[in-house]
Amino acid sequence: TAFKHILAPIPVAFALLAAWHLLRRPRPAPAMTSLGRLWAPFAAGVIAVWGGIALVFLFQGGFADFFWTNFVWPIENLAAGDPAPLSRLAEGAAVLVASTLPWLLLALATVDGVFRSNEPKFTSYLWTWIIAAAAALLLQRTSWWAYHFLLFYVPIGILGVRGIDRIVGALTTRANISPLAAMGLTALLVTLPLAGLARPLGEDARTLWKAFYVKHLDADGYRRQNFPV
Repeated sequence: TAFKHILAPIPVAFALLAAWHLLRRPRPAPAMTSLGRLWAPFAAGVIAVWGGIALVFLFQGGFADFFWTNFVWPIENLAAGDPAPLSRLAEGAAVLVASTLPWLLLALATVDGVFRSNEPKFTSYLWTWIIAAAAALLLQRTSWWAYHFLLFYVPIGILGVRGIDRIVGALTTRANISPLAAMGLTALLVTLPLAGLARPLGEDARTLWKAFYVKHLDADGYRRQNFPV
């Protein structure tokens, strides 16, 4: 978040969720002491990173510009700038869903685990990541560029793997299937989503081969040919 402060809500959401988990369970120390032990390192990290960068700009005589660029102008731009077209937001969401659909369906198998005490806390953090990232994306209403949706790929992928784990675990418990069958089912559930990557990877390889080995373009020529915008 050093130069992308709009993403700060994501780690802040993690810290808030950690505090909630902390207050829910029995504690040997008073609540405020436990929260202090949780929040002090987090606050120290924020101060070290943002404070360190601010000091560099201060010593270079550019602190006013640094502050205006990161804290003043973004708010002014959101208030006065023209909103991005909703079609751009819809297109980015459609590409995300189309690109991650097999993993997204598997990830949905973890939703109920957020409310189960026996589910690893990591699951709730990943869903928090998705919610906070969605809020950060929607706040950037003057842009909504396609790359903003890259925020969702990592949590969806990890939740998809956890979804496979939960599906196979539930079937192993209820259907009493053998460990070998469980391994086979796991391999199948992993292979099917991965197979969906074959076509886009093949298309990328074909485009690169044509550009560099057939047309003998350089990197700039490749970008200009395939990404004119």
